[in-house]
Amino acid sequence: MNPINWIEIIMLFGAFQGGILIIALLRKNPAQNSSNRILTAFVGSVSLLLAFVALGGMGILSTAPRLGYLGDSVSLLYGPLFYFHLLRLLTPSRRKIHWHLAPFLLFVIVNTLVFSLSPERALDGIHSTFYIVMSSGSLLQALVYLVFSWKLVKQYQQIAKNQLSFDAAVAYIRVLIGLTSLCVLVFMINYVCQLLSLAMPFAFMSYELGWLLLACVTFVLAYYTISQPEIFRLTIKPLSQSEVVPDAEIGQLVKKLEDCLSAKKPYLDPELTLEELAKMVGSRKELLSKAINQGLGVNFYRLINDYRIRAFEELAKDQKNQHLTHLALALESGFRSKTTFYQAFKTLKQTTPSAYLKSLSGP
Repeated sequence: MNPINWIEIIMLFGAFQGGILIIALLRKNPAQNSSNRILTAFVGSVSLLLAFVALGGMGILSTAPRLGYLGDSVSLLYGPLFYFHLLRLLTPSRRKIHWHLAPFLLFVIVNTLVFSLSPERALDGIHSTFYIVMSSGSLLQALVYLVFSWKLVKQYQQIAKNQLSFDAAVAYIRVLIGLTSLCVLVFMINYVCQLLSLAMPFAFMSYELGWLLLACVTFVLAYYTISQPEIFRLTIKPLSQSEVVPDAEIGQLVKKLEDCLSAKKPYLDPELTLEELAKMVGSRKELLSKAINQGLGVNFYRLINDYRIRAFEELAKDQKNQHLTHLALALESGFRSKTTFYQAFKTLKQTTPSAYLKSLSGP
């Protein structure tokens, strides 16, 4: 058994954290949620590879080399599981994942047959060939699915701004995709340098950094599962845009909408959705979306946050609220996060909240 280093300890802890996370996902979220089932499989595959690599580095798998070689193929699961988790989380799509797992299943079958029929002395040479094929395939596959994931998120954000008044899951998605992209980049640079016998351009970008980033994926998922479990229940259906609505009807609906916003102040609800507002106005969400887009020239997200900014201004001008911070006033106005408030305020007022509050107090 080899001495244990700190990187292997973090990897083992990441694998252990992944196991705890799987239990949390199965207990805290509905079993019928396909996005969570796929996420559970993704976390399981990450944890399994972290454990294989850490135990292999410690020399524990030296007595079972075939088992260690089989563990390499788990990386072929990352791309499809990662993409389909986001696809099922953000959209109502029910596309089948089975065919996307074919490369992994094929590799496992071939790997098992070859290694089980080969003599012990030939394993190293066979493993070198398999390593090149598997590494090239898994890195290329991960890159393709990451591109699909970025495109999916971009489409989702466009749809969400017409139906949600808050940035749902944006932080989670950005952190997860960013971390995974960086992990793939590190592994790709190392693999190319190793394959071409080139010197590593940056000493810190070693395989160890890639494994640390992979371990961080389980930590990030654990954080969001515990602190923001509502993220894992998101799904938004695109609105139907085929219906033609007369201008007169749009004008009437805009009037009802403005009356509702002024009288009931639904924008103070930080989780207000287009569907909820449509019920208050007495309309369908497709019609209300058209009225907002065509009649007011903005999307739902911009409209609600504009009203929240006005509410913030009213609260800021009230002498009774002078002791409150601008963040406290923003939360009272219906904003759910500091980031959303700052972005909306800067877009509408072309200045920062601090500068605005300072202008109210005078020179």
